[in-house]
Amino acid sequence: MLNRTTDLMRKTFAVSGTTNNEAWVRGWELRQFGVNYRGSPITVDERYTDISESVDPYRSGQDGSAHGGDRASDAPGLVSDGEKKRLFDLLSPLAPRTIWTPWIALKAWLPQRSYTLRERFRQTASADYTFVDGDCFAYKHYNVKAGETLAVGIRPDCYIGAVAKDGLGVRKYFDRILAYSHPVSTSNL
Repeated sequence: MLNRTTDLMRKTFAVSGTTNNEAWVRGWELRQFGVNYRGSPITVDERYTDISESVDPYRSGQDGSAHGGDRASDAPGLVSDGEKKRLFDLLSPLAPRTIWTPWIALKAWLPQRSYTLRERFRQTASADYTFVDGDCFAYKHYNVKAGETLAVGIRPDCYIGAVAKDGLGVRKYFDRILAYSHPVSTSNL
């Protein structure tokens, strides 16, 4: 186990002039570790609310569901200003912008698969980036149904922090993580 995690650490922090995509790959050999955060007090999952679900850390996510606490799926083919990006290109454990969770707002019925947080959560948030899900990968792998709106919070370590149906769910998530990081009032979030 230590050798596998050390290898991941070396790939993640390797100094090179190019992006090392291998650092984001989590093959099946790592499933044995069973790392996920389903049911954790710092995750929110408003879509799957059955608390009687037994958590099997070795099979989480194999049923095609994406729960709060699961490892996030990458989303290649995100397009902004004519440029293609991957979801994992936007995340970095070293970048200050990822201290606050980047949010992907998904609305399946929009014709071009784009959605801006500013439009959905008009009074509570603004979007730093708006992407078109050009390959419809995010919709498929985050299991978004037609007509469903979700805010999927992806943490900098590429785990799903929240699956929220609206701004109240997003606020619940931030209330939880702020309560665990330091006792502070979240009334002005």
